[in-house]
Amino acid sequence: MAREAPSLQYDAEQGIVANEGGFSFLEELRRMRAQIEEMNEKTKKFESHRQSHLDLRQRVISAWVRDALHKDTERRKKEIRRLVGSDVRCHGSHGALQDKQY
Repeated sequence: MAREAPSLQYDAEQGIVANEGGFSFLEELRRMRAQIEEMNEKTKKFESHRQSHLDLRQRVISAWVRDALHKDTERRKKEIRRLVGSDVRCHGSHGALQDKQY
């Protein structure tokens, strides 16, 4: 006699286990999405901070180059006043630091 092929149907217990496994899988996916979103936010904050640091560094280098080339322009004086207040220290004709009010 021929044997019957095994049934592909799950019994009730197998169905419950399969559903619980599916739910835990979905929960894990949600947790991973939340972690990815959190990492994206941190990355955006870090990139913003990095960009502002580069901008500040570029301004410092630009100011240093202008100082080295003795370029005392009105625009530079205004920028210095805006950044540090009205008291600006600059180089005199012999390289000595002098206090000047602009």
